[in-house]
Amino acid sequence: MNEEIDYTIFKCPITNEDLMIADKEILYKANKVSGKENLFINGLVNSSRTYFFPIKEEIIFLLAYYAIPLTENVSTLKEMHFDKQRIFNYYDKINYQEFEGQQVYADADKFVDFRPFVLDYTQHGFYNTRQYNSQYW
Repeated sequence: MNEEIDYTIFKCPITNEDLMIADKEILYKANKVSGKENLFINGLVNSSRTYFFPIKEEIIFLLAYYAIPLTENVSTLKEMHFDKQRIFNYYDKINYQEFEGQQVYADADKFVDFRPFVLDYTQHGFYNTRQYNSQYW
């Protein structure tokens, strides 16, 4: 987990309770609910310890859609509106591929020319735009 992040500022999107770092017991419960032994190694849990939110590769999944109910008597989650669900599914299905040590969208070749003879030009273009994209790098 990233030690620089103050996790106390996060609130549960379902109960609006404070979130805290999940301990081993909560991680065990979340893995048991998911049916996989070591799927989750980091995550956050709400104060009442009813919902678990995973953290994967330093990304905190705080959408109610990703919440893992830890007790049987919690309310069921609302369905997403059709349009939101459709967009969510689209971005959820995008695959990544490895390119020169970085993960890029699998469909990046539709928008970026990765042919070897223009690679220097493409990299130079990315380098020149880094000041505008600094929050992403």
